Amino acid sequence: MGRGRSADATEFWRRYDSFGIKDLTLEKATGMPSSTISSYRNGKRYPRAHEAVGMAKAAGTTVEYLVLEEKPNYVSSPELAFYLRARKWRRLIEDIECANPAIVDSLIEAIHASAEEARGSGRDMAAENPHPAEKGY
Repeated sequence: MGRGRSADATEFWRRYDSFGIKDLTLEKATGMPSSTISSYRNGKRYPRAHEAVGMAKAAGTTVEYLVLEEKPNYVSSPELAFYLRARKWRRLIEDIECANPAIVDSLIEAIHASAEEARGSGRDMAAENPHPAEKGY
């Protein structure tokens, strides 16, 4: 991509347009003036790398998808939120994997029982705000 690239970017722009992002939104996301966007489109040229990154973010996809039509490979927001919360438990999980299986089994049972009890005492709230596992995350 960039100035030196003379390859036809028709498919790039077709894929980008499939997201329905207006040029005004594109201007705000990338800082490119409308004249530059028109020049790229009409000349069937690729934008510069940093501009393509802004375009992909505005469209909620990846640069790889726009350029190569590779399906976006990113984690959905609920999964990312869960992953970020779970990182703090990594060392504990690693330690559990090394611990005595009998002790681990007892801990797992105690944790599940405690969670069930907590969910049971707040059934009305749980119906309105299901546990993430119940939502299918």
